[in-house]
Amino acid sequence: MRDSWITFRPIDASAVGARLNNWEEMELNQYLYMQGEVVKLFLYPRGPDSEYNFYAMAGRRRNYFDTTPPQPTPSKKNASSSSLIPRRKTLR
Repeated sequence: MRDSWITFRPIDASAVGARLNNWEEMELNQYLYMQGEVVKLFLYPRGPDSEYNFYAMAGRRRNYFDTTPPQPTPSKKNASSSSLIPRRKTLR
């Protein structure tokens, strides 16, 4: 588990990426928990003003484990990443 938070600006439910603090410690395909939703990290930031992209479906970020995004996710809110959740297991 890593501590992180959304920086620079809030994101809405349709955003497929966010600028994250401590992104250097995260790896691709890790799960990221943000205020009640779980997303999966897809693409590293490509520069100093870039964001971490999440897996998307139909132009919106894909949520995992039956989670849904809140409206909107304010900046400076806590987020945490983890690779400890095995595939095909449910969260309790």
